[in-house]
Amino acid sequence: MTLEKKSGLSGFTKEAFLSAKEFGIELLKFEDLECQAGKHESIDKFSKKAEKGSPPKLNKNLIFVLMPFADESEDLYIYGIGGAAEKTGFACLRADEIEHNSDIIDQILYNIQNARLVVAETTEKNPNVFYEIGFAHGKGQEVILVTKKGADIPFDLKSINHILYNNIHDLEVKLAKRLESFKKSND
Repeated sequence: MTLEKKSGLSGFTKEAFLSAKEFGIELLKFEDLECQAGKHESIDKFSKKAEKGSPPKLNKNLIFVLMPFADESEDLYIYGIGGAAEKTGFACLRADEIEHNSDIIDQILYNIQNARLVVAETTEKNPNVFYEIGFAHGKGQEVILVTKKGADIPFDLKSINHILYNNIHDLEVKLAKRLESFKKSND
């Protein structure tokens, strides 16, 4: 009789069984999981919970900013968006400021979900920014769109209220006003 048959864990290779035994790992078949999950809830509910994972914890003071990373936009980020955030008690974070040792896309998507709201600068029609806006909308996240006056707004975003600004100071003033309004209606 083989180790596999002796163990009653058919479906595993001999090597898997021996390795598991060596490291004290209990091997379970899908049927074993169904049996264990059945004591508490159906395997469908059990697996759907696992697929969803736990939702990120909302950071009540965080604005995650979506915009291209370019030297000419630094003042826009620091003084326009950052200035408005500071005046209204928020903190800003942009993807290039995240210290991580993983996939940056995972970090971006996590922070979009974790932030209290998202501010997206759409003047340059950056495809990455548009992808991230779509993800935020899909997750039901609050998004404030900002665009320099005179810039063409794509059809799919035209129906959404934008903050149209003339310069960095104008952006700071208008965004601060919008953030105050957001805070009053959501606190």
